[in-house]
Amino acid sequence: MCGQTEVEQLGFQEAARRADELDQGETVRVPADEVDREARSLLK
Repeated sequence: MCGQTEVEQLGFQEAARRADELDQGETVRVPADEVDREARSLLK
């Protein structure tokens, strides 16, 4: 089982990876209200 320090480190690495993807245009931000609206429509 991972210690909290290792888990925190992995979390920071993932956050940095995602930030890099945004900076490089590999992914785009989607507003939360749009995600919520789409999720609700899929659950109907």
